Amino acid sequence: MIWRSLTIGVWVLATVLGLLVLSVRVGNPMREVAATHSMRVNHLLRAGDATGLTDSGMIGQYLRLNALPGEFITPHDVSPVPLLPVEARPLFAATTTADAVRAGATEVDASGQLCDGPNSLGQVEVVAPVCPAASGAGDHCVVLVRAAAADVAKLIDALGKKPSLDAILFKPSCK
Repeated sequence: MIWRSLTIGVWVLATVLGLLVLSVRVGNPMREVAATHSMRVNHLLRAGDATGLTDSGMIGQYLRLNALPGEFITPHDVSPVPLLPVEARPLFAATTTADAVRAGATEVDASGQLCDGPNSLGQVEVVAPVCPAASGAGDHCVVLVRAAAADVAKLIDALGKKPSLDAILFKPSCK
């Protein structure tokens, strides 16, 4: 008889604790942040990237994982700085416009060119854009890119001759 009462008491306690945990998780406002489209690691979060993002404090943060539409994004899924891959090829930092970042031209793995005026120094691939969330029209940002092995020496030479970040720009196309 006492064992039965004790067993029922344990089950009631476990049920109450389970309901308490569930109510805390359901009431968590961060669970309302859900991706609106597919995004890759190092995606720079902007207002339209997820529902509920504007009140979350995560705008201007970088995804630490891939996200599919409808998946929840939590503060543990973002970082204030991009994650840098370990690669055999060097990464280059180039200037780009904040408008290009907002337009999506600097999405992770997007192709583009490093341009010296109208001349292309080589085809590159975006690793991560680095741009403050408060950047406005006409502001400049930095984009980290990787180049094809054949273009690395040419890029090192060109960037060494023009060390100013504004001298060489990342663009979808130099033309």
